[in-house]
Amino acid sequence: MAMINLKEAASRFDFEKVMPKANDWVQATVDYEGRGAAELRHPKATIAGQFTARFDEEGTSQIETVFDNIFPHDPGYDGPPIALLCGATKTQSGWGFGGMDNPCESLSFETDQGLFMSTGKIDWAGMNFGTQPTRLRFAIREGKLETKSTAPPKFFAVPLVNCVAEFSNYLSGDHPLRITRRLRCQKMYRKISSLSPE
Repeated sequence: MAMINLKEAASRFDFEKVMPKANDWVQATVDYEGRGAAELRHPKATIAGQFTARFDEEGTSQIETVFDNIFPHDPGYDGPPIALLCGATKTQSGWGFGGMDNPCESLSFETDQGLFMSTGKIDWAGMNFGTQPTRLRFAIREGKLETKSTAPPKFFAVPLVNCVAEFSNYLSGDHPLRITRRLRCQKMYRKISSLSPE
């Protein structure tokens, strides 16, 4: 078995000659936008409005809506929209608020590309209320897009494209499979160059 001398291999590799080139065959960031609805569990209600979703190569996602209306399923519900969103309960003195306690069961919206829908757990990620427009943010663990395209599917393999090399659920630096000319690469080059041939 041939031995590889890391120091010699590193000395022959010139990082200055590695130039990233633009290539549009794959999208590193995907955006979806369209009208749809989110269903709340308790009390049951439907949020209707314009939704956007963005997913990037580092595994982060941002899903939000600027909603037009919120419809309680109970026709006798007489509370304000914020109470419905928060799952507040009516008390003798008014409404008792305890945070975003009305779980979101499902979320879907129609885009130009097809129907986007959640397929896993949905968490609240934030809200700005009292300013116009009211914006709600969601954290979706899983989702899918049912495409409108009738073209035959194409498949490709990209090894570890969703690799997460950190303990958290997102990358805090460059993707481990990207060739980059940033300081991190230069430090790695110096580290490999300083290895002894043994």
